[in-house]
Amino acid sequence: MTDNAKSEIHEREVLHERGLIYLVPSGSGWVLDRAQLPDGAKSELAGLLASHVPENELKQGLGDLQRAFADAVEAAVLERGMAVAAEASSKAKKPSAKSGVQLRSRIVELMTVLDEGTISSERICAQVLEDPIPEKLATLQLEEQLSWQVTNPLRNAPTLAARLLIDVLPDLHRQIDEGIKRGRIEASHDILADAVATVIRRTTCSAPKRNWNAHTNRDAGLGLDCCRVLANALNLALPVKLRREQPVDMAKAWRRMAEGMNQTD
Repeated sequence: MTDNAKSEIHEREVLHERGLIYLVPSGSGWVLDRAQLPDGAKSELAGLLASHVPENELKQGLGDLQRAFADAVEAAVLERGMAVAAEASSKAKKPSAKSGVQLRSRIVELMTVLDEGTISSERICAQVLEDPIPEKLATLQLEEQLSWQVTNPLRNAPTLAARLLIDVLPDLHRQIDEGIKRGRIEASHDILADAVATVIRRTTCSAPKRNWNAHTNRDAGLGLDCCRVLANALNLALPVKLRREQPVDMAKAWRRMAEGMNQTD
């Protein structure tokens, strides 16, 4: 599991889209090289940041935004792939495009099988192992409960793992459910907003703020302007069938990020 996944999942009591997206197998859907921020977007960002960021830190800041952009594109490919598939479904009740909802349903299925007690420990562990995301989440918690003394307990100690799953699966269900209740959050948007906020905070030594333009009655400001440049480039970086007609405005993602940073100060 990557460091990103551990930091987003292991240290949280709530599992929402941003954490879950790191667990989706990279081989699912479109395979791409690390996306590069277009030169035009780099120039726009440099122009926006130049009067606020010290010249000696501008290059590093742009490099940080490039890395975040590549992460966001990978996340958006997965998010938009699920959304487009849901929209195209012919079923009366369309499957949710939100990975948390899908995962919660799968956890409920596993809990039901475990509660019935009709299959062996080996078989219940095998069922968890069939799904990459539940497997990674369960393995992380199982290894922690076993004080990291047993690696991959679903495979190496199925009897013990099955006994611990009685508590682990309901706990995962609770965390996922809490993430869902907090509303739809697309990881790709938060990755971009977080990167912009981090660059501004590091280079200006002050927490990014939410600004309001009274003339347009819209959110505004340096951070949001940077986010919008990145969101436009992100939309264009996606395969044509996954693109939105218009890029995400980013006001909600920026507001959430700015308010969160100010609350921690």
